[in-house]
Amino acid sequence: PSLLGSTVTNGKGSKLGIALNDRLIIRNKRYIINSFTTDLTTGEANFELITDYRGINAASTVGYRFASLTDVQVDKTEQEIEVVIYKNDYDSFSVKGATNFLSYSISGLQETEDLLLPISIPENTSGVDRYDQVGIEYYKDGILEVTEYIIVLQTAI
Repeated sequence: PSLLGSTVTNGKGSKLGIALNDRLIIRNKRYIINSFTTDLTTGEANFELITDYRGINAASTVGYRFASLTDVQVDKTEQEIEVVIYKNDYDSFSVKGATNFLSYSISGLQETEDLLLPISIPENTSGVDRYDQVGIEYYKDGILEVTEYIIVLQTAI
């Protein structure tokens, strides 16, 4: 994340009404307040801001990603890939089992932090292209909000 220093004043010497981890938009760029100090005599506040790459409602923001790879195409050879699954603005998520040829270990528990998921892809000896998917269920307040899928296409050649 990139850091930015900034100074703000409301001109009245009164509270700004913001706190650490609040999000600010300055010149169409989003930031998170990492730290700030306030001069109570002038009302001036010095901020340390971190670039915010995730939106208020992550799924509806430009650049939303639920995983480091969402559509993967590989050749027929046996291989291993690693995918980071992002929690985004949900409380937790759960990785579901593969439906076809992919192999990976899942805890069966709801994850509350981003997760690095190693995925094994066996050699494709079928002679035809094939696909499989990794399902990710996202929860907010214990309720399933959305299911996302990582699609893996393995070619026959």
